[in-house]
Amino acid sequence: MLQRVHLTALTLLLVAETATAAPQVTVTAISPNSPAVLLVGTSVQVSFDYTALEQNPRVVAIPYSNGSPSPDDSVHTDVLPSASGAGTCQFTILTGIVNVDALRMEMWSSNQPDALLFATVIPVAYAFNAKGAVYNLGLDPPSVGAMLDFGDTVHVAFSYQATEAVRIFFQPYAGYSAAPSSSYGPSVTLPGGDGLGLSYFTLRSEPAIVDRMRVQMWRSNMSILLVDAYLPISYVFGVPTLQQPVTWGKLKTKRW
Repeated sequence: MLQRVHLTALTLLLVAETATAAPQVTVTAISPNSPAVLLVGTSVQVSFDYTALEQNPRVVAIPYSNGSPSPDDSVHTDVLPSASGAGTCQFTILTGIVNVDALRMEMWSSNQPDALLFATVIPVAYAFNAKGAVYNLGLDPPSVGAMLDFGDTVHVAFSYQATEAVRIFFQPYAGYSAAPSSSYGPSVTLPGGDGLGLSYFTLRSEPAIVDRMRVQMWRSNMSILLVDAYLPISYVFGVPTLQQPVTWGKLKTKRW
């Protein structure tokens, strides 16, 4: 009788596990990190863990802009070798000036090509262009809604790519306007090619929620603006004010 009770309990446990198991994709890393300004053609690699409940699924990362698939995109995915494990996929933008603000992660069945097993949307921020790149951003203090006093400095470390000598600026924005009483670092002339740089910004006297950072890359003599992009950040200087939350659009497609 005791043995039967144990078997029954084990059977119930297995049934419960089967009932709760479901296909899943969890993004573990994205390289280059978001947010970033990237040159068109730069591949962004998405690493993930997955559970498919069937062999050889496909997982794809589809870039989106304002609720629709990004224009001139290119995505790559491979058939995964097992029903669960880890994998990678890539995407890029081939031409134009394109702001990618979301990735739709989709897992598709290889046994039934039109069967979508799982889908989720994650926010990102990549500004693609043909003139220059500013990426691997390191913000100190980190951009996680930090409460700062007037005069507190946010330091910005970054990598860049440029075809000529440039100057790069990081200007704090509150919504769609430059943050009041803001001050940001003057840029030294950076040589063309790949390199590293440092900058900063702060607010002096007026409270604001800094939710965007304007990134500008100028020719070294300040005659031509090469790159002009806005990247999301989150800092509160002084007394906070109300801010409307972001709403993500409904996304639906199949691409690879």
